[in-house]
Amino acid sequence: MEAYFLLPSDCAKDANMNCSLLRRMFDLFCENFLDEYIARNCIISADNTPRESKNQWMASYLAACVGKSLFDSTELHVPPD
Repeated sequence: MEAYFLLPSDCAKDANMNCSLLRRMFDLFCENFLDEYIARNCIISADNTPRESKNQWMASYLAACVGKSLFDSTELHVPPD
């Protein structure tokens, strides 16, 4: 699934917002595809900035997704430095 979200210019674009949008995307996926397909692995491609994705908050969120059995595994792919 591919999703796009438009945010106001004064909205914080940080790890908290990324986690919130990921959760919204997971909810949209379940609403549209749960009867047809169950995703067991989540792979996220992100840019190299530590502000939004390459940080402890995103790692903790992805670990929580596995801990709550939302996925069997999660991966965060970022380009090398």
